[in-house]
Amino acid sequence: MSYQIPDQQGFYGPYGGAFVPEMLQQNLTELRKNYAEIQEDHDFQQSYLELLTNYVGRPTPLQLAERLSE
Repeated sequence: MSYQIPDQQGFYGPYGGAFVPEMLQQNLTELRKNYAEIQEDHDFQQSYLELLTNYVGRPTPLQLAERLSE
């Protein structure tokens, strides 16, 4: 089985067929548009990198639960 990368519209191969239900296409288009507008924003990048550092692929950071420790 060969792996294909989707085109700019999110479709795979010559027959189209994005792996997203038609009902969600409008939401996905809006998400793609909004992400394109914000992806270069410094605050967004800082927040995104913080999430990647602290949460992606690892347990969440521990937080002291003072009341539980009592």
